[in-house]
Amino acid sequence: MDLPAPTPEDIAITLGIIQGKSAFLTKPHKTEEDRVVDIRACIYRLQVSSSKEKQEIIFSEFCAKYLPTMMSRWVEGKMLPGEPPDFSALVNGYLWVLLSAYKLPIFAKYLRSAKPIAAPGKSFVSLLAQRITRFGILNEHIPLETPLQDGIKKYILEPTFWAVCLLRKGWTLSPRRFEPGKILGMPEDIVVELLPQLETWQNQRGYKALADESRRLIFLLTNVDRLYVGSIWRGWKGSTDCALPGCEETINLKACAKCLAVYYCCPEHQRAHWNSKEVPAHKPMCFKTEY
Repeated sequence: MDLPAPTPEDIAITLGIIQGKSAFLTKPHKTEEDRVVDIRACIYRLQVSSSKEKQEIIFSEFCAKYLPTMMSRWVEGKMLPGEPPDFSALVNGYLWVLLSAYKLPIFAKYLRSAKPIAAPGKSFVSLLAQRITRFGILNEHIPLETPLQDGIKKYILEPTFWAVCLLRKGWTLSPRRFEPGKILGMPEDIVVELLPQLETWQNQRGYKALADESRRLIFLLTNVDRLYVGSIWRGWKGSTDCALPGCEETINLKACAKCLAVYYCCPEHQRAHWNSKEVPAHKPMCFKTEY
């Protein structure tokens, strides 16, 4: 039986954030692995049944309603039992939802928010770096040469790759990236512990994507260049330039009054983007939040 495209509530129920019935909750979750299986099936169904625009709408609504609760649980380590703990601390249901949401303007808004409800997000980057480091130490026995078993690629190297991607993107949203005693918003001691793992992974010939992503993050951590940081920051459309596709104006931007997540250079461009037929419209992705 084909399942329907999941809703934001399906995602929240499968994660255990709210109570209710969902076709994607196959059985009561006893372990974090159970939850990972169901949430990945939920996300996969959304990907194969919906356009990219529709996926962004679903995850934007999810973030508007449930991101503060999910992030609070992620920060507090409220995962289901899993063995070993350092494995489930990184590879959990929350990770896969974060990977589907981290490119959205509403997710960037949460990480930059100064409101108390968004306070857990301030430790997001540092905690993610620590969990990646512990996960790497746990799996340091994995060989760097090919061939590797499919299970190692799927259950260890793939989530490691995506976690490193999330870390590299996540710090660009930090409101204060240059602070004494910190590197890219992370305490220096955390960076010192993380670098050896990244240096190992950059030589991983069995999973080239992880090697490339580790190499990029090493470069950032060891060559904190403001011009390079700025070029990454500008990649988040609507955060530092006009959100209307095709407009690159960066001066005198004003936020959308409802969502406060994207910015426009003039009222005309905001109106053009609201119900646009030529490019993905902003209206379906515009949600008011508490953060």
